[in-house]
Amino acid sequence: MGLFSRRKKKQGLAEEPVADKAAEAEALSAEVERPHVGPFDISQVDDSVQLIDFGPIKLPYVQGMQINPLPHENQLIGLRVILGTAAFELGAFAAPRSGGAWAASAPAMLEGFTQMGWHAEKVSLAEGDAVLARPPKGEEQLPSLTVGVEGPRWLLRVCYLGSAALEESARRSLDPVLTGIVIDRGSEPKAPGDRLLLTLPPELAEQIAEQNEQA
Repeated sequence: MGLFSRRKKKQGLAEEPVADKAAEAEALSAEVERPHVGPFDISQVDDSVQLIDFGPIKLPYVQGMQINPLPHENQLIGLRVILGTAAFELGAFAAPRSGGAWAASAPAMLEGFTQMGWHAEKVSLAEGDAVLARPPKGEEQLPSLTVGVEGPRWLLRVCYLGSAALEESARRSLDPVLTGIVIDRGSEPKAPGDRLLLTLPPELAEQIAEQNEQA
């Protein structure tokens, strides 16, 4: 039995004449549909799959993986995942049903890096367009390579760091994590670009609380 399985599409969508509702049909055809290789949408996941649940982002269990939550102003906005010597950061966002969120947000990311004095450029990978950013000479910050993965009404930003930003072999070493990620956008209304805030799994929250008490 495979770890993941596609749920059947609702009957009737493919049979609906395009001429009847041109705009609606166009949106449906443009809606991002996740493939059989992850990251997956929650609708594609077998209920028996065991995942590390951070709410909108759910991670597979991978031996040797380290997970560092990324807090900001008392909110959990992302995760840093380390596997061996490679690392990436994950952030999830609401996106329009018709897709195109990554293409729309990448220019602002390029501009932001440039304003900070970084050298930033758009590069083409097998996964699609990405933003490669290198810090100014003399700074100890890590280079980054950000790719966007889109699903139904969500965008996952995957930011490779250090060697994983520059070397394909290092990026591929993170595939056991990346290809098992599951995104659960939820049904609540959100504007495109709104960050999907994460939650700590109970066992991890207890561990952090114990560490804080001992500090």
